[in-house]
Amino acid sequence: MTSSESPPRHFPPAAFHDAKQRVIDRFELDYVRALVRRANGNLSAASREAGLDRKSITRLLERHGLDVPSILRG
Repeated sequence: MTSSESPPRHFPPAAFHDAKQRVIDRFELDYVRALVRRANGNLSAASREAGLDRKSITRLLERHGLDVPSILRG
């Protein structure tokens, strides 16, 4: 393993699809939180940075039970 590689992660036993979905969900959650913080809550600016429609950002927030004020507070 080179210094640029991260060590292997431990994945609890699960079907491939379920394990993959958990990783994707975690990525989306972390990504959208960081994105909204960088944009200071401006979803139009966040969507431009991400290269997504504003509606896509809104759907990500809804899917993960997030709202802009709670992200900015937290």
